[in-house]
Amino acid sequence: ADYAYAWAAALPETLTLADVTFTVNKTAVEYTAIVVKADGTNVEVKFTVENREEMLAEIAAMKPADGADYAYAWAAALPETLTLANVTFTVNKTAVEYTATVVKADGTNVVVTYTVKNRAEKLEEIAAMRPKNTEEFTYGWSSALPVELPLENGKTYTVTKTAVEPETPDEPTPPTKEENGCGGSIVGMGVAITLLGAAAAVLLKKRED
Repeated sequence: ADYAYAWAAALPETLTLADVTFTVNKTAVEYTAIVVKADGTNVEVKFTVENREEMLAEIAAMKPADGADYAYAWAAALPETLTLANVTFTVNKTAVEYTATVVKADGTNVVVTYTVKNRAEKLEEIAAMRPKNTEEFTYGWSSALPVELPLENGKTYTVTKTAVEPETPDEPTPPTKEENGCGGSIVGMGVAITLLGAAAAVLLKKRED
């Protein structure tokens, strides 16, 4: 499994009557490891018994480091030593899960789980937890919702509930005498009558004199 052997030159059917040399060559058998990377592409790695430790290190380096968005792992753990056979190693890519807590208007908590792949959809789901305003209450958020959910845990979004204050109607203002047409007319008539009575009294006194 590790080496193959062959004559450097084919042996003759009959030994010649002379001094001769025959050489056996030793060659490390070559094997192929296929690495299925996280992006779905395949890489072939050739190795032999002589360089398999070095090639195993090269294979291990093909797994990306975990990020805030995705975690990476081998579908099966890499061996300590490459076996002398053709093998396949696959890198799995998994979206990292995060949680956010929504404190609803009634005081109950809802935990929302999301990843980088569905956080836009989950943000809409959170936004829908704020009730519509009514005649009695208005609803809002204690702080504005983010444009997109952050890739971190521990975020809390709280719905606020505010009672609507009833409107107080303005008290009517009583009309003034000038604004009251009927009253104004009566007042005017009274002034005219008084003036006429005074004029008649003056004329009567002059006649008597």
